[in-house]
Amino acid sequence: MTEEIQQFDTWLSTAQTGDKYTYFSGNLAHASCLIDGYKTRQLRDHVMNKCCDWNLDPAPIKATDNRVQFKPHIRLVQKAKKKYWDKKEKEILNGSDYIVVKL
Repeated sequence: MTEEIQQFDTWLSTAQTGDKYTYFSGNLAHASCLIDGYKTRQLRDHVMNKCCDWNLDPAPIKATDNRVQFKPHIRLVQKAKKKYWDKKEKEILNGSDYIVVKL
């Protein structure tokens, strides 16, 4: 388990209603697809599993059939930031703050 996941779990166990925790800043989709993005993928998956129940059995027939249920104690929020250049300065990425709010 990475340090970021431990910090998130510690925050979740001690947080009061209304507390906010920023678990990632930047472009989460881009960062998790990089070669060194394994820890980012672990953190993303861990937070999503804490937030949602993934009841996908049986598989949905239509794309609009949503069987993902939010758990009643936290919500995920994405707050947009300014655009920025990637490391190779070839494309502009949208940055965001990925925030968890304790309910």
